[in-house]
Order: sequence, then C-alpha cells, then structure tokens
Amino acid sequence: MRRSLFRAVAASFCALTLSGCRSARETAPAPAVVATASKVAAIATASALAVVPPLPSAMPSAITSAAPAITQPLQIPEHNRADLKEIPERPPVGNAADKARVLLEAIKQDQPALAAEFFFPRDAFLLVKAIKNPGHYWDQLKQRYEDDIHTLHRTTADLGKAEFVGLEIVKRGGWVHKHKEGNALPYWASRHSILHYRVGSDERKLEVRVLISWDDQWWITHLSEFH
Repeated sequence: MRRSLFRAVAASFCALTLSGCRSARETAPAPAVVATASKVAAIATASALAVVPPLPSAMPSAITSAAPAITQPLQIPEHNRADLKEIPERPPVGNAADKARVLLEAIKQDQPALAAEFFFPRDAFLLVKAIKNPGHYWDQLKQRYEDDIHTLHRTTADLGKAEFVGLEIVKRGGWVHKHKEGNALPYWASRHSILHYRVGSDERKLEVRVLISWDDQWWITHLSEFH
C-alpha cells in the first residue's frame, strides 16, 4: 500500500517537472537568436552613425591644368606697313636721346645690358627682314652690338669724366623701301649719326653707325663699323 502511494506521488512529481521544463523551454528566448539580433542592431546603429563625405564639387586646383596664355602677334605700325602709298614723315629724335644717354653710361661701365633697350627689337626684326633665318641674323647683330660696347669701353679715353650732351640723328640714309636690303617692310634709316658728349670743356663724339625707325621710334642695328 505504501509502495503504491509512493509510486503515484513520484509519477505526479515527474509529470509536473517535465511540464515545467517544457514550458520553460518554450517561453525562454533562444540565446543564439538574441545574440544575432544584438549584433544586427549594433551594425544598424553603426551604419546610421557613419558619415559619408560628399563628393567634391570641383577638382582640386593642384591637378587641374591652367589655360595656356595667349600671345598676341606683334602689330605692324602704321608707318611701317608694306602697302604704304606715300612716304611718312621722318620721325623726330624722341626718346632716342634718353636711350643714347643710357648707352653712354653702358659704355662707361662696360655693361651692354644697360643699353639693351636701344637695340632693335627681335619681334619687329623678324617681321622686317625677308631673309632666311632672320632670328639667327638678329642674334649676330645683337652680339656685335654688345661687343662694340666692350670695345668702346676699352678704347675711348676719359670715359670716367664723360657727360652726355645729346644725340644727333643725321639725314644720311633716308627712306628704305620694302624689298630693299632684304626687307619685307619699309622704314627710315639714319647712317653715321652722332652721340655728343663732353669731357670738361672738350666736346667729343661717338658714331652710331645705323639707326632705323619702327613705330616712329629710332633703334640701333649697328653701333660701330660693319664687321
């Protein structure tokens, strides 16, 4: 009797225990699922907080190429045009006197660079000359001009006391038409002009062998004798 009662109680206890365990298993959240959901939530939160930088509105200046500068062609002055119907008036001395003053100073100091602006411009020379390789010829003339300044520095006496007086542009030379002397454009020329200077009370002079006109101004092409 007691044994039968014990078995009945034990059976009831086991039934209750199994039912509780089953209920607990059914209601408790699965750890793996909870962990996975937590990771998904963390990733979503991180994605929401991440800031994506906007695309630049323009390319950096360091990698953009600057537009090349446009060089304007040299304009031919009115009085040097090839289609002139009449000979223009001979230009006055103008600023050539100031350039001659600087030329004398360049000779005194033996510094040709000081008087570089008195020499005929290269760009204009390329337009004036209708010869093969005029640029090379201009280079030769410019070198001779500089050599002449060095020579005059060595051979001219009393330069340290020299004072500029003026520039006399003589009329010898005249109007040089196009197609003369290998030219494509016309100009006025002055040959054997004179740079006047003074040493004390003594009047002296230097010859400027050839000056030609461009844009109504005078420029040197030969300072001393041709060589």
